[in-house]
Amino acid sequence: MRKVKDGAVTTAPGGMSKSARMWRRLRDNHPFLIMIFPAVLIVFLFNYLPIYGVLIAFQDFMPGDPIFGEYTQ
Repeated sequence: MRKVKDGAVTTAPGGMSKSARMWRRLRDNHPFLIMIFPAVLIVFLFNYLPIYGVLIAFQDFMPGDPIFGEYTQ
């Protein structure tokens, strides 16, 4: 919520907009974000990438057909 006071435009409590507060919190907490990145990467690699293999396992194998494309039967 913006308020105009004596020609100066201020924002909600704290004097910062929501996006400015978000960027400030990211900047202040960047060491923690760097520490959590490897954990998020490992979860992605070992929990989400294997889903591709499960998808292939339950399809009819036809050499030359695309995995996600149309079947040529």
